[in-house]
Amino acid sequence: AFSSVSSIVLSNLSQGSHTINITPVGCTSSTLTFSIAGPSAPLTNTTTISACGSYTWAVNGNTYNATGIYSGTSINAQGCIVNETLDLTIYPNASISGLNASYFVNDAPVTMIGTPSGGVFSGPGVSAAIFDPSQAGVGTHTITYTPAASCSPVSVTVIVLPLEAEVPVKVFLQ
Repeated sequence: AFSSVSSIVLSNLSQGSHTINITPVGCTSSTLTFSIAGPSAPLTNTTTISACGSYTWAVNGNTYNATGIYSGTSINAQGCIVNETLDLTIYPNASISGLNASYFVNDAPVTMIGTPSGGVFSGPGVSAAIFDPSQAGVGTHTITYTPAASCSPVSVTVIVLPLEAEVPVKVFLQ
C-alpha cells in the first residue's frame, strides 16, 4: 500500500498505543496501528556521596543535613524516567574543643578534641592531640585540625603568655 514511501519519521511520541491514518494522493486511506513500549525494567541510578555539614542534591534541589538514603526521579537524555537513589553520609563541620583562648607558658599540657574524629592536629606545641604551652612558647599561635573526611580544616588562635607574675604575700602575725 505504501510502496513509494521510503520512511516516515515520528517524534515526541509517548509510551502507549498510537494509530496513524495515511491517505496518499489518489489512493485509499490505510490505517497503521502500533505501540511504543517503555523500558523492560525501570531505569535506576544510585549515587553515593560524602559531604561536610550538608549536601544539595541536583536531582530534586533539596538540601540534606543528615546521613541517610534519599530517593527522587530524573529524566535522562533519551527522555526516560530514572528512579534515583542518594546514599548520603554527612560529616559534621570540623571543630576543635578543649582549648582555651590563652595560657601561661608554664600551664600544663591540654588534650584537644577534633570533630569529626580521626583527623590530625598541627601547630606549635602540638603533639598528637596534646597542646603544650611551654613547647609552643610565648606568642600567638595557630592550631589547625584537619579531619580525615573530606571536610575543610579548621584553625583557632591560642595566645601563650609569659610566666604568671608572682605576687609577694606578706604574712602578718598577731
